[in-house]
Amino acid sequence: MTGGRHSLVLPRKISSASLKQQGDIDVTNAVGSVFFFHIPKTAGTSVHRLIEDNISLADTLAAWQAQQYWAEVRRPHPDSAKLAFIGGHIPLAMADFLGKPTRIITFLRDPLKLAVSAFHYAVKLGAVRPEVSFDDFMQTDHAYYLSNYQSRWLAQQDVPDLKFLREPARPISFDALKEMIDSKAEDNNILSCALANLDRMDFVGIVEQMDESVERLCNRFGWNIPIATPRDNVGRYKERLRPETAARLAMMTRIDRIIYVHASQRLGKYAPAERLPPVANHYFADFSEQTRHSGWNMRQHVLTWGGMRWTTDRAELTMDCRMVEGTAYRLAVRILNSIDNHRMHEVQAWLGPEKLDLEYLRDGGGWRLVAEIPPLAQTAERPVLRLDVPFAQRLSERNSHNKDTRLIGLGVKWVYLGPA
Repeated sequence: MTGGRHSLVLPRKISSASLKQQGDIDVTNAVGSVFFFHIPKTAGTSVHRLIEDNISLADTLAAWQAQQYWAEVRRPHPDSAKLAFIGGHIPLAMADFLGKPTRIITFLRDPLKLAVSAFHYAVKLGAVRPEVSFDDFMQTDHAYYLSNYQSRWLAQQDVPDLKFLREPARPISFDALKEMIDSKAEDNNILSCALANLDRMDFVGIVEQMDESVERLCNRFGWNIPIATPRDNVGRYKERLRPETAARLAMMTRIDRIIYVHASQRLGKYAPAERLPPVANHYFADFSEQTRHSGWNMRQHVLTWGGMRWTTDRAELTMDCRMVEGTAYRLAVRILNSIDNHRMHEVQAWLGPEKLDLEYLRDGGGWRLVAEIPPLAQTAERPVLRLDVPFAQRLSERNSHNKDTRLIGLGVKWVYLGPA
């Protein structure tokens, strides 16, 4: 399908050459599309970033188009079978419209922490008045919105809906709230449906074990393991709950606790990553493709150039190569843009613990940073390049009308390291 407002103009492409499956859990989906079933307030922004870092730029843009289509018309995109990835607060049934086989990912969170986070998110969205405290909220029938939140999403029955909070809140006793929750859970078979759909997942991560979850997910799907686990859009709320509130919350999340424990036990069955030693003596990273990095913003598309990434004030890149003892090397970094071209000479680069002597060369409308590295005293595997950009800024701070809150410094197209 080409042309038209809602056509996916970019081709489907699976980026992983090998999707090696390991562990005690049987997996039939060796290759195919990826569906991220994002339960709200379960580190979804971070997981989205991880997945998009491991697929092609074309697949990322196609996924964005399909997600926008869902948001507008509430049905799968006509070209869904061509997608390599889609994710979001989208019904689990969406997986049936993707190319076969489809690998499904979800993450779960400690039920008590999730309930508090979901409450504050409802306040942020205007569904709950800001003057209403969590303790007061929990004394009303609106508390039902938070009950067994993840299980209802997993079961795809009685899914939490902010519209419920538009009705006037009424005080409710502990026993009446318990009867309300238990009755609806039984009517909708929440526990059995949630467990059945959980067992359908190819990977279930745990937010409280994020580092381990990301490592095992990447190992399972043949993805690059990031230097630092992405943690984006993290809300930090400290609630000192009254005993009555704590008791209600424990009662309201009993099914979620069963699901959470089940998923936590399952996480340990996924095989941990085994890092093989690198064999190449050179490295080239084009930011149209996936990379192992920390401190870089998401890829974005630049006309005629393809993908690039903006650094933050400190960006690291793990280079999957080995620098051979006694060999001189050359580093080059192609920069398409900078938040402040007049301060480019303030950029510093480090390779491992060694600070590099950079040359700052104009290259067309951009820059090329170059460094000559003398012969090494010993072989180094997977060296880490660090770029320090002291003038990195947030566009929202430079211009009050700009809503872009990313911290950005240099717009980098590619990085090369090889024998001189």
